[in-house]
Amino acid sequence: MSTLTVQISSPQANTQLPSRTFTVSGTVSLQATSGRSLVGQISVEVTFGINGQTVAAKVANNSTWSCTGAALAGIPPNSLVTAFVTASATLKFFVPADRAWDTEDISTSANVTVQLPAPRPPTLTIAPINSPVIAAQLPVTITFTGSAVGQDAPISLVQYYVEGWPPGSAAFYSPTNTGGNWASWSLALPVPPGQRSTAGVDVGICSEVVGNVGSCLH
Repeated sequence: MSTLTVQISSPQANTQLPSRTFTVSGTVSLQATSGRSLVGQISVEVTFGINGQTVAAKVANNSTWSCTGAALAGIPPNSLVTAFVTASATLKFFVPADRAWDTEDISTSANVTVQLPAPRPPTLTIAPINSPVIAAQLPVTITFTGSAVGQDAPISLVQYYVEGWPPGSAAFYSPTNTGGNWASWSLALPVPPGQRSTAGVDVGICSEVVGNVGSCLH
């Protein structure tokens, strides 16, 4: 009886991955019964997690293979994900009694469980503004714009604060979600009047993704 064997060389089981997109690689070997020969080449495919994407691997010389894919976006960081590997081959052989060729399909499988990377904070930007701001009178309105992009999950909120305004306040407020998914945001702030020759304002902006991982800039 012909046998097909597939082995996984990388990644090692229970390894924490550096990225949600990762490469699975290994070896495959065929021991064909006498009189049987391989039709085409051995095929290998990898399914990245339960209900995940299935990707055809690149097979070299019917002996080594590698495949790159990604875990589903909805799987939380630090979760365990299993990559399922399936190898298959078709063999042909001659049946003297029938004076005809017949085929035999064989397959085998292996799997490896790995851990997704820890959550990464979102990427938060604030567009530069002209500084200093010179105005004939105060208050003067300054418009701040920027973006917030989740690395592993959607942005759940973006908030801002202005240091010392209102006086004694440390309250956070929400800017305008101009991009619909926080890919762009804006806020217009009136710089309050005060006894100073140069008006200064310290604005902080923070974003957070699902899973409570955040970033702040000011």
